[in-house]
Amino acid sequence: METTLLQELRIANQAITRFVSELAATKTSSRHQSYSIHVESLRRQLNQIEEAFRSVAPPGLRSAELNEELTTYAVNLGLLKKAIEELEPSLKKEMQLVKAAIARLGAASKWSESLRSLSK
Repeated sequence: METTLLQELRIANQAITRFVSELAATKTSSRHQSYSIHVESLRRQLNQIEEAFRSVAPPGLRSAELNEELTTYAVNLGLLKKAIEELEPSLKKEMQLVKAAIARLGAASKWSESLRSLSK
């Protein structure tokens, strides 16, 4: 079971590192659409790790390799949290823009309906 956890931790650590790196590289662009795909994949991996933690051996009974990977995982979770917190303001701004666009579309639709009813 430790081997499976070790493999899952390595995969999750790579995914977190990739996500944080891509996020840092695209901070100035507006390519947030692709984040949802990465976030969902990352969420699934983190859930798998959570399941695997239920059967992890106590610290004294783990291999040094597993302990090292767990330490890396803990650091990566911290980096992931920071990256998500940094992304939050721009996502909130985009959400406000989308809400405003929806409101304008709604107003235009009502105006169009009113115009249509007047022309009958």
